[in-house]
Amino acid sequence: MARITRGTLGLVFSLALVVAGAGLAGASPAGPSRPDPCPGGTLASGTYPGLVVSGDCTIPDGATVTIAGNLILLPGSALDAQTLAEVHVTGNVVAMRDANFALGCDAEICGAETHDVVDGNVIGSGALTLRILSSTVHGNIVSVGGGRTAGDVNLPIKDNKIDGNVTLIGWRGTWLGLIRNEVGGNATIIGNRSNQSNPVQGPDSNEVIANTIGGNLVCHANDPVAQYGDGLEGAPPGYGPNTVGGNAVGECAALT
Repeated sequence: MARITRGTLGLVFSLALVVAGAGLAGASPAGPSRPDPCPGGTLASGTYPGLVVSGDCTIPDGATVTIAGNLILLPGSALDAQTLAEVHVTGNVVAMRDANFALGCDAEICGAETHDVVDGNVIGSGALTLRILSSTVHGNIVSVGGGRTAGDVNLPIKDNKIDGNVTLIGWRGTWLGLIRNEVGGNATIIGNRSNQSNPVQGPDSNEVIANTIGGNLVCHANDPVAQYGDGLEGAPPGYGPNTVGGNAVGECAALT
């Protein structure tokens, strides 16, 4: 049975540091194998040998972008690929402190569903948010810390195919949701806290709904506790329970 251990998380974050270091080293002008910089603005269609984002960058509707290497979001930067673009990252994505990473789109937001791909991992280390919709991630999605205690910020992980694990630990914000994903490994949701309260239902966050998880589903010490929340309003019959191949543990034991 698949398990997440401290050693596994340690390896993931060691990878994050190595990838981040490589991205920073490549930010200066050099040969064609070095990552390209994006200090801000619109990213045109094309193939980039890795990318280092330092400002607010956007991949616009209709663009086709391949990042043939790692995508690094430096502290406080943003990459908005939640558009009708076609995006493929062959390496890892690392979003550093207060960075904002958005990938993929659905009919509700963009009027159509996209099919973006990350061949490696998506790692948020103190990131403001990871917003990942309708995408394929062949590695893991990991978010540790991050968010903010005031203002409106959401962390939606929705309608994705994730071959590895999903680990969401210690995020602070308005709303977090793990919804309608296919996860090959484990899903771990621990210590995430909402900064808002719904006057009727109480705090509305940490929604874990309709996922298919090959390994274990572990939820602990979230505020509010992991729940269906208002995500079931207007949903079709049978929508809501998660399908878990391993064990559903803690707050999520009742959500299968």
